[in-house]
Amino acid sequence: MSLETSLSRKDEDSETLGDLACNNKDTGTSSSDGENRESGCETAIRTLKHLQSRYPFNIEQLKILTKINDLWKEDGDFHFIDIFCSEPKSFAGLQWIKENIRSIHSLSTYLETFSKYNNMKDIYEIAAELTARQGSLSSPLYNIYNVVYDQIGSDAQAKENKVVTVTAEKLCQLMYHMALATHILSHSKDSSKEIENDYQIIQSIITRQQSPLEMIKSLAEFQQSVNDAKSSNSADASFHFEPVKVDLSIHIQAETFLDWSEVHFPHLHSIPTTFFHLALFSHLDCKEEYTDHSTAQAIHDSEDHHDIDHKRKTIPDNILSVYALGKRKPFQFPSLAKLIMSNTLNQRSILGQMSTDSYFLSTNLTSKDPSTNASLTTTAFSLAVMDDDLSNKWHKLYSSEDDGFAFLNLQRSLIGYTGPTIMLIRPTDANSKYSDHGEGESTPGLLGFYTANPWKEEGKFYGTSDCFLFRIEPSMKSYRPRTFAQSWSFRTDLGEDGRSKTPGLNASMTLPLNRIKENYMYFHPSAGHFHAGRNGGIYSGIGSQKARMGAKPNGIIIGGTEQDPRLHLTESLERCIASSGGPRDATFESGPLLPGQWDKFFNVDVIEVWGVGGDEKVYQAIHDKEKQEVIRNAVRKRVQQVDKKQFLDDFQSGLHVSEGRGSNALYQHRFDSARFDFEANHDDDETGHEVQRL
Repeated sequence: MSLETSLSRKDEDSETLGDLACNNKDTGTSSSDGENRESGCETAIRTLKHLQSRYPFNIEQLKILTKINDLWKEDGDFHFIDIFCSEPKSFAGLQWIKENIRSIHSLSTYLETFSKYNNMKDIYEIAAELTARQGSLSSPLYNIYNVVYDQIGSDAQAKENKVVTVTAEKLCQLMYHMALATHILSHSKDSSKEIENDYQIIQSIITRQQSPLEMIKSLAEFQQSVNDAKSSNSADASFHFEPVKVDLSIHIQAETFLDWSEVHFPHLHSIPTTFFHLALFSHLDCKEEYTDHSTAQAIHDSEDHHDIDHKRKTIPDNILSVYALGKRKPFQFPSLAKLIMSNTLNQRSILGQMSTDSYFLSTNLTSKDPSTNASLTTTAFSLAVMDDDLSNKWHKLYSSEDDGFAFLNLQRSLIGYTGPTIMLIRPTDANSKYSDHGEGESTPGLLGFYTANPWKEEGKFYGTSDCFLFRIEPSMKSYRPRTFAQSWSFRTDLGEDGRSKTPGLNASMTLPLNRIKENYMYFHPSAGHFHAGRNGGIYSGIGSQKARMGAKPNGIIIGGTEQDPRLHLTESLERCIASSGGPRDATFESGPLLPGQWDKFFNVDVIEVWGVGGDEKVYQAIHDKEKQEVIRNAVRKRVQQVDKKQFLDDFQSGLHVSEGRGSNALYQHRFDSARFDFEANHDDDETGHEVQRL
């Protein structure tokens, strides 16, 4: 009698799987049959308890894995849905995936490949790695690569072609399709109308063979740069900002695929592990909504779960039911929302949220129907795997399409916000007076900035390394802070001068550790908040008269220096700067933010800022922001109050007649704080309004 058969009989006799004894009901069977049945059931339970002490799974999950083990031993090809063939209606998502997303291989294929390349036969240990409960982050991605390699290898052998070429398109397309399948499984409990709409969108994506082209180019460029570095035999000649011509058919090596994901898309590993977790366990009646990651992290602070025997007693079953035991965040496409705020007299509060859209995520959808899910686009997919905070709900904080180009509106949306944010920018040619593009006219790229640091007015650089610059077009690239970018595994072989001794990406652009700076963020708006924005205010950028006179530049600067910024958004959102860095930026990795030139002035065509990280982080950040606003309003109100008796006494004493700074106490506030007004001033270098201190 197999373990699965024993467990099935056990379920017929008892509603509680945890019971150690089977109920021997009077069903007309002989005494010996009842004893054999009870003995087999008790043996199965003991086996499960033993397995539970060794592996990070609960009883229900072990039952499923045991059934998979039995199917695997039969040496047959079986899909995920085949495990639950007795209840096909309960697993409509798995059935739909099998019929419509053919690139998702059978479960037996993933098991056989993992076993082959890792010399591992234990189904429970394999499942623990595939569902991110133990093992390294790279293990699931390595398995995906090997599945693609074996598939291409078998096709090549059938065609009598001995050359096996794993292309970036094959790898990225499989990851995208697996992400879409993950979305189907994670929303299987949504309303029938919502899930049916997602089915149609995903089916359209699959039918059109839509692929994340920017990500594909990024991987091909990465491999080509590595090949160039190895062939040059010189670290100093190993790096080019962009290959002259990218060969999309270039063979991608396994090591390059893993390094590339670690550098540019560190959350990519969560796609296969989330998919396997949902495909195998999401239907179980358990507390999947459990979110206390700190408890699980404290229990499972080690990657090695072979010594789980003494820990198992302290792990609640609801933690065992959670993806990756709560140690890592699962993958999900960004879901877009906008908070609904109350507008009471004294304070504002969150009333709820509503769905919204994004200019950047919806531009590559063929349909402009509001019911289409812009979160499933290739751009949304690529952004979601750049950081785990981006693989969650996004809350719109600011959009130039909705809120206008006034820098003051952008400033109000950011100042005091303490949660992680992402800023997306569509530039346009700075030589053009207006940013309107004709139908089909190309735009000079798409770039952005992610930070987990709070936004605050600061006349100097601040922040931590939990941030990065990136570009999306023409290919996806992220530029991480040098403080840890140069410590990645394939760049750790550094000489005394801090430069890499072995060929690798960016090898020639590494800096000695003592030259690395921490100029992460700079947010210095003009004190009077007077800029009217596009064509209505002054330009106070790096090249302006004020900057040349030594005044601090206004606006937002990311990386570089105040005089030579990596990215600078001026308060007019015109004549902004995007630099490729190099030795001039000792904070972030080098590379072009815009296509075509190393440095480029641009005007902002569209800009959006989103609060990311999920509802909990966004709500807390909004609460902190509103709390600071209440304090500022209270201080402002207190300052504006006038002591009438004191004012009358001062007036009668003749205090207002005094002249000179410091002697006229009644008007001392003119010197203690600035009051700004507009005065027309036509300068040879600037046009607009000049702020004057009165």
